[in-house]
Amino acid sequence: MNNGSALRALPVLLLLTALSGCDTGDKALPPPAEDRPKIVVLGFDGVDPDFLQEWIDAGRLPNLKKLATEGTFVPLGSTNPPQSPVAWSTFATGMNPGRHGIYDFVRRDPASYLPAVATSTISPPEMRWGLWPSKGPEGHNPRRGESFWKIASDAGVRVTVISVPYTFPPDEVAPTGRQLSGLGTPDLLGTNSTFYYFGDDLQEAGSAGAVAGGRLVSIQVNDGRANAILKGPTDPASEDREALTVPIEFELDAPRKRVTIRLGGAEVSAAEGEWTPWAPVSFRVSPFYEIRGICRFYVLEAAPGLRVYGSPLNYDPLDPYASISSPETFSASLAEAHGLYKTLGWDHDTSGLNDERLDEKAFLEDAASVEDQKEAMLLGALDADNWDLLIWVSTAPDRVSHMFYRLIDKQSPRYDAELADRYSRAIEESYVRMDQTVGKVLERLPEGATLVILSDHGFHSFRRGLHTNTWLVRNGYMKLFPTPESSDGKFSAKEFFADVDWSGTRAYAIGTGQVYLNLQGRERDGIVPREEAADLAAEIASKLEAFRDPETGEVPMKKVYIGEKIFPGADPLERPDLQLAFSPGWRTSWETVLGGIPDSLTGPNTKKWSGDHAASDVTDTAGIILVNERLNLANPEIVDLAPTLLYEYGLTPPPDVEGERLW
Repeated sequence: MNNGSALRALPVLLLLTALSGCDTGDKALPPPAEDRPKIVVLGFDGVDPDFLQEWIDAGRLPNLKKLATEGTFVPLGSTNPPQSPVAWSTFATGMNPGRHGIYDFVRRDPASYLPAVATSTISPPEMRWGLWPSKGPEGHNPRRGESFWKIASDAGVRVTVISVPYTFPPDEVAPTGRQLSGLGTPDLLGTNSTFYYFGDDLQEAGSAGAVAGGRLVSIQVNDGRANAILKGPTDPASEDREALTVPIEFELDAPRKRVTIRLGGAEVSAAEGEWTPWAPVSFRVSPFYEIRGICRFYVLEAAPGLRVYGSPLNYDPLDPYASISSPETFSASLAEAHGLYKTLGWDHDTSGLNDERLDEKAFLEDAASVEDQKEAMLLGALDADNWDLLIWVSTAPDRVSHMFYRLIDKQSPRYDAELADRYSRAIEESYVRMDQTVGKVLERLPEGATLVILSDHGFHSFRRGLHTNTWLVRNGYMKLFPTPESSDGKFSAKEFFADVDWSGTRAYAIGTGQVYLNLQGRERDGIVPREEAADLAAEIASKLEAFRDPETGEVPMKKVYIGEKIFPGADPLERPDLQLAFSPGWRTSWETVLGGIPDSLTGPNTKKWSGDHAASDVTDTAGIILVNERLNLANPEIVDLAPTLLYEYGLTPPPDVEGERLW
């Protein structure tokens, strides 16, 4: 249980907690077993085998070339669909998506048809008399199955697990091991990553509105100063769930183009085109309880206008709002050793760049600083030599590929020759950074240790999107109510299926590549009889595969998979009925993800988020694996890692674990 800053503010409660026998996690790790192997697993999200081979051949990746030459380098089969929450959940559990239950970033509620986050959620603290938590905030992970490192830890294997995706809340591996949560850890608002933008270029003074991924706050400069309110997490002691706030002040030094920012007693500053240091920020709930976080700012413009970007509100690793590590002291020990760091799982500011509130230079500088600290954590863990199994993941190659694919693909709607002159090698440089990290690990790797390097999926350009719900409307599978903007009921510009007539709808699309039948007895207003479901799914799949883009003549769909066939063991209430697998260059449209139904069937992707894989075909979106061992399997898959590593420690995988032993 983690009660944020309540215990720090209430020494009496701290004493009572200590007397109650609460484990602080400071127990010494057990001694090593003489015959226990040492294994290091390095994950690099989104590394593509074709790119890797190209840059190995070009001499850009000498350390990876050495591994490939002396050991094994082959593509690693991903999951269907080949996307991070699905694939990393399979990596952790050794189970296919049908068994672990994660199919996408987004899931749908059959009782409301509305989208929700599919990976992790957090419940607020339960307050006693509105003064302090009687129960702290708790993270929840809907994934089924136990991680292989948890199984190993329970058996006495000393594990260190740093930033593996979708490990929030952390597994209880103490006292045998240590774990820091990764991708999936929310910000203080409970979202994936909500940024802030303060600017005197916005329309109305004092306005604060939500945009996709961020909050825009209008400011006005008077006598070199501007004031605003920073809205934070919801107040757990408030019945109406209002946001907690702190005042924020900007002081402008126009001649030096420098801005000083004060919030809640903290003060940081930076010149135009620079990031500030991390600033602690506290949101007061009561005289006895506060919620602590950290944030930092990038000064986009200091004169003549004032525009400042604010990072999402991260948990303070010294005193996190909810548990992000096991033992709970591990996150603080990392901060004490390496400085304050991003605890937010989505630790690269893609939303700020995608919404064009942050520029490429600022994004890459921030990404580099994240990698510096992650690498320091990795090397520090290696040097500590108190581990048998060390697992560490970087998501940087994935994020850079998403945002900069447009600058290596001249067919991208967002190709920009001027930006390409400066940033077309950003993806390549992220691979070079990976190679440098691997080189430092090789220098420290204990003699006889096994080194595994893997990625969860590859990459493609994302040039055009299919408005899947619009296709369903125009082919008679979805019905809309007439609206003022569309009297014939042919489209809806709104998200969340706002104008859908469920009484006449047989199928609907949500998420990055899933189609669900409006099934009787499953969906709230289901109309499709179960005995007709298989034929209807096959019919829709066949028509989607044959569909050609009326604007370009291209075939958007490479394959449409029947959910019942590709997700064995799945709960039929949860699994999609169809899984879309797009041709390279294509993906589900942005509007479709949250239930939007625009009037056109297809459209160009005009976002800076220009590379993707989330709804690509698993057959052409493999990741990579490099091992300083010779593999038994010619076509290894990510599902094989969990059983392989358990066998290495003499452990028998649980019966629902799939996959084969790699070496």
